[in-house]
Amino acid sequence: MKRILALILAISLLTGLSACTMQGTVPKTETTQYPTTTAPTDPTGTVPATDEPDPIPTETDSPADDEALIRWQNGGFRDYRDDVPVDMVAFAEMEYVRPDTEALYAAFDALIEDAGDSDDFEALLTDYYAAYDRYLSFYSMDTIANLRHSLDTTDSYYAEEYDWCEAESPNVEEKLETLYKALAAGPARTDLETAYFGEGFFETYDDYEVYTNETFLAFSKQEKEILSEYRELTADPDGSFDTDAVTDCFIRMVKVRKQMAEALDYDSYAAYAYDVTYGRDYTTEEGSAFLDEIRTEIVPILNELLSSDQLYGLYGVYTMRVSEQEVDRMVQSAAQNIGGAVYDAFRFMKRYDLCDIHQDAKKLDGSFETYIYDYESPFVMVNATGDYSDYTTFAHEFGHFTDGFYNYGANEDLETAETFSQAMEFLALQYTDTLSDEQKSGLTKLQIIDQLQAFITQAAFAKFEEEVYQLPDEELTPERVNGVFMQVCVDYGFVDEAEKEYYASYWTNVLHFFEVPFYVIAYCVSADNALQVCRLETEHTGDGVDAYFRILDRDHEARVQQFMTDAGLENPFREGGVRESADFIREQLGLKP
Repeated sequence: MKRILALILAISLLTGLSACTMQGTVPKTETTQYPTTTAPTDPTGTVPATDEPDPIPTETDSPADDEALIRWQNGGFRDYRDDVPVDMVAFAEMEYVRPDTEALYAAFDALIEDAGDSDDFEALLTDYYAAYDRYLSFYSMDTIANLRHSLDTTDSYYAEEYDWCEAESPNVEEKLETLYKALAAGPARTDLETAYFGEGFFETYDDYEVYTNETFLAFSKQEKEILSEYRELTADPDGSFDTDAVTDCFIRMVKVRKQMAEALDYDSYAAYAYDVTYGRDYTTEEGSAFLDEIRTEIVPILNELLSSDQLYGLYGVYTMRVSEQEVDRMVQSAAQNIGGAVYDAFRFMKRYDLCDIHQDAKKLDGSFETYIYDYESPFVMVNATGDYSDYTTFAHEFGHFTDGFYNYGANEDLETAETFSQAMEFLALQYTDTLSDEQKSGLTKLQIIDQLQAFITQAAFAKFEEEVYQLPDEELTPERVNGVFMQVCVDYGFVDEAEKEYYASYWTNVLHFFEVPFYVIAYCVSADNALQVCRLETEHTGDGVDAYFRILDRDHEARVQQFMTDAGLENPFREGGVRESADFIREQLGLKP
């Protein structure tokens, strides 16, 4: 049985958890009134449970007949538009056209020039709306190219288009930042804030400098070039790549990223990432202490589990094979029984083919959710494995989809986003009608083990990043980087001294280290959040779902700590919080507290 858990952890180590990163950095302006769907007071009674879920609406159904599925043009970041429906089409019909960056830059340049001396705020806003439309359309095309490349990595056209968009994105961000700085310095500043942006919006740009810093911009472009090289190295559909070449890419990335942070006067790249990339409401010191607490409180559970007899009943569930149709029906049934905005999101997803959960060697390995601004629509990609994990993987990404659907792509921080996905894994298993009680029990226990590994492996990954980025450039060698990884694997308990050499270069399989550095700690923080929802559901049926609806109906300006307390839940950084999570995991796994 020890081999079962070892395999679970090894799979997680190789693939990491699913990533959901927003394409582009879209600044939030004034508070937007988002369409809402009333949450049911009795989630299990919203839609009567049946042995078979109702058929999913087909494309022949009229969207106009179902107001809950209408997407509004002013529902999200384009809140300046008229209150009219988006002209929705299925994903396959969404047209990709390489963005006209010359027109985009010309629109920004004209507005930048006018901002310096014009006090006609209404004319400035009209031009801003037009320019910002082009900005969001740029990232919509970037996202569509990324999705089509991810769905077929052998398609060189979309690989090249995605690389082109990514290479151009620093220039796009530089233009937007220059525009905001010009508007902040112009005579219409106060009127613009009153009319649209909100009081104090431009204060950030009085001394803000990221993409307008020429040194930073140059290093950012270097980073994009190395990322393109990395993607090419790892594009083989069979998943093989040259480990030495990928390691070399990573080391060069770390050096360039440290220079990016230095150009903006940050003490470390971690501090830059926490502040600029992720806008976190906790410091790197608080994050590091949280990781240390996981090592103290959570890691010992692994040995307790391996020494117990709690794994013996899981073999049948762990080895079960599942089809795409079974996975789809499981999540549909759960969404239907939870009801409200969750079922609305599922029906919308299926109506417009906004998910792909096929198993295909040509697809990008892994799973993610993203958002297409031009259609105000999330999209889920899952490369299925055919085993039990497909249930929770699809539920995880559907949790992201539900948040994206309900909140129109608002994505304040990763910790918030990952709370919806990890909590949905647990809730979906409780509310589906397509599994037997025995399967539900076994899968729930495996899902709790997944939460255990989310804490342990992701904390180890976060500690690896923390330590690698602190190394002087002369110590950034393959041997040193591998050594750091081996040590954190031992420290966090999922390999022992005898095994560590075997795992030395496994970190090269973790996409997050390359594409989204310092992301992974968000999984640890959100795991605590999600376990709070799970604990409520186990204490009283329906309480976890009620909590899920409360966090779904959130303040779009709130970061993770306020996000949780606003919903009547606990701050993840509360004293003793990690210990509480540890106690709940032990209870669910039948271990002594």
